[in-house]
Amino acid sequence: MRTTAIRGTAAAVLLSATVLGLAGCVNAEQAAAPGAGSGQSYGQAPATTQPAAVAPAQAAATHNAADVTFLDQGVRLRQQTVTIANLAGKSSTNTQVRALATQLVGDTTAPVDTMTGWLAQWGQPAPAAVPGQVPGLLTDAQVQQLGAVQGTSFDMHWLQGIHDNLTAAQTAATNEVAHGSNPQAKQVAQQWATQLKAQLTALASITG
Repeated sequence: MRTTAIRGTAAAVLLSATVLGLAGCVNAEQAAAPGAGSGQSYGQAPATTQPAAVAPAQAAATHNAADVTFLDQGVRLRQQTVTIANLAGKSSTNTQVRALATQLVGDTTAPVDTMTGWLAQWGQPAPAAVPGQVPGLLTDAQVQQLGAVQGTSFDMHWLQGIHDNLTAAQTAATNEVAHGSNPQAKQVAQQWATQLKAQLTALASITG
């Protein structure tokens, strides 16, 4: 299978208005041409940029609704990024996908424990895994369906899912920079936005 084949197909998936329509797509994609999903090498995904150190563990009490929304959405999106990325280790046969997944797991600009701690300091509830409340967040069923496919079929659905996740995280970070009031949260958001830009560029290098 040529690199251009997966790029063209993945790009078409990314343009689809349906987020991970796994149930209806898997059967059709399993009938792909012979060789699809075999372990060809596609090269390494570009390494994303590691920004400077994140904000300190203690955050000032001053905050607004935008800060709370950012922390809630940021924690949940980052946790799902890691969950989805870890699936690539066992289900992907594309070396670029696997390299990007490894990079995503290793990136630490969005400090989940720190952000959750800030919510607690502010007397806010911990982020709750309620599907549908965060744009770009996959449902539990969609994550399970993603984990049930392999090879090229997995790669195409993974690219769509991680694209939606990273784009939603970029939106959340951008909104915090523009509308938040807590300096530590805004610092994390700015650093995360820089990192997410690099990650989305790496993703675009795979999909073409």
